[in-house]
Amino acid sequence: MLSVVDAHYVDGYKIDLTFNDNREGCVDLKEFIETTKITPFKRLRDISAFMAFTVDYTVIWDKDLDLAPEYLYYEAFKDDPDLLPLFKKWGYVSGCEESDASMMKVAEKQAEYKTRNNP
Repeated sequence: MLSVVDAHYVDGYKIDLTFNDNREGCVDLKEFIETTKITPFKRLRDISAFMAFTVDYTVIWDKDLDLAPEYLYYEAFKDDPDLLPLFKKWGYVSGCEESDASMMKVAEKQAEYKTRNNP
């Protein structure tokens, strides 16, 4: 089961996270916090309230407000095409996005190959 094992405030609405699979990444929750319609999260617009989190399986504010570790993992690694099947399974991406990302990965590998072989 995925969980957050460590978290450190960076700046703004950014948090560096370490997950129990040893992956480390940074999440920027600015857009989520600023646009949320979920009333309890609106109090996190106050940066001092946002900074006052703890870690217990996930990031927690005020002992009763948290985000799923899977969501934080997605936010931290959403640009990693190797994780798209997992994000699709969790429902964070659709098949279309997976195809686009797969095509992007192929394009990047082709560009890398051309760069390596055409100095």
